[in-house]
Amino acid sequence: MASKKSGNTDPQTGSVYIHTHTCSVHHRERQCQGVMLGAPSRLLRVLGCGERAWVRTSRMVARRPVRVHLKGLQQETQQAVQEYEDLLAASKTKGQKSKHHEQEPPAAAPDPDELLRSRIHFELLSDAKTYERKLLENMKYHKYRSEHQLFVAEGHRIIREALEHGVTPVALYFTRLKLVAALKAAPSKLKLEHVLALNDLPLFKAPYKTLQTWSSVTTSPGIVGVFKIPTIEPGHQPSTTTTNTLPLTLVMDEVREPGNLGGVLRTAAAVGVHQVLLMKGCCDPWETKVVRAGCGAHFRLRIRTKLTWDSIINYMPESAKIFLADVHHGEDIEDTLGVAGEEEVDGATIMQKGRNMGRKDNVYELDEEGNKVLVDNSYSDPQHLELYKHVPFHTLSYDQLGLVGSDGGAVLVIGGEVGVSNAAKKFVSDNFGTKVIVPLANGMDSLNVGVASGVILYEMQKQLYEITSKKLQEERYESER
Repeated sequence: MASKKSGNTDPQTGSVYIHTHTCSVHHRERQCQGVMLGAPSRLLRVLGCGERAWVRTSRMVARRPVRVHLKGLQQETQQAVQEYEDLLAASKTKGQKSKHHEQEPPAAAPDPDELLRSRIHFELLSDAKTYERKLLENMKYHKYRSEHQLFVAEGHRIIREALEHGVTPVALYFTRLKLVAALKAAPSKLKLEHVLALNDLPLFKAPYKTLQTWSSVTTSPGIVGVFKIPTIEPGHQPSTTTTNTLPLTLVMDEVREPGNLGGVLRTAAAVGVHQVLLMKGCCDPWETKVVRAGCGAHFRLRIRTKLTWDSIINYMPESAKIFLADVHHGEDIEDTLGVAGEEEVDGATIMQKGRNMGRKDNVYELDEEGNKVLVDNSYSDPQHLELYKHVPFHTLSYDQLGLVGSDGGAVLVIGGEVGVSNAAKKFVSDNFGTKVIVPLANGMDSLNVGVASGVILYEMQKQLYEITSKKLQEERYESER
């Protein structure tokens, strides 16, 4: 009887099992097939199915595994199994990575300025001295700002303006180096010389929550600077003064709203005003809200503060035309032009008395800068000032000021939210000034201070430019002759 062998390998032990079975099964199958040649087809099919099932069962039972130990086969088998497992694990990991890669957004492009920004020198606020740590907290008090002549600028735009115009920084607080780099260059344009310039600044890195606590706005811009207030020395001009500056002086009276004052200063700088005089009673021009509303105008103007009417004449240009604008009380131009009759006589009498009284009480004193100034003590008499409450003025529309032909320029006195004071009316009246109005329609009785000043100042600019153009033409004509 012939036998047949087949083998399998145990992956753990490396043993080989040899399965043996006899060929009697095949012999039995052939015998059955020969007996059934003459049987009916249906019976053959039934017996054939049973025979095949019996053959399969007998084959399975007849297999007998035999363990065979081969030298070196166990190690090779383990190595093959390990390689297979590693290959399977690598394929699974690769599939997970590809799936995760499809879900992740594309990586951001590298920042070219990151390396340069890392070279900016700064100090952590927690490691700074007590003065720098408490400086912003102290800057909330007007008395502290006034005594130390300091102001706060929020946002990289205003801070950059201050640095470009030579204002001295005391401390700069920031949350991210990107905001500091923006003071010198736009993104992707930062250079080494910019970094060296930034390293000369007193930089302090602070948590965002800390700056948010000190900020005067709802959402802190992330960078705050404390600067010295620029001083105006005799004969000194701001570094930004150009040939476009006009012989215009703006006098602000009783302007108490920070937003309005900042807007007027911004307009004055855009027009080309030579100087701005703020009388006592106006809000602090270096308050944070005013500086923010001014958008850099503070660094382009000569600003004098806390002036009094008894000595303001010392800051006025000679032979300048003086105009008074009261934006709080609007009037119809037809009712104000050409004041006549008894009111005009009474007004002339009041103006003459005021001029005579002023000349009699004039004295010379020293101002805060040590300069000898003329002081008119008649402004300290409340009863005398009350005479000017209803004094009439010669009134002109804003577009008929007649500045063409005037070499001394112009002075505009503009009142605030509560109107023009009696002292302002006295000053304009005693110096032969004129009242200027902006005609209003639809029953409106007043304009915003910033809007009214913008309308009048730009009309003055237009007329003064006409004077300048006329002079240039005359000089050119003379040179050609």
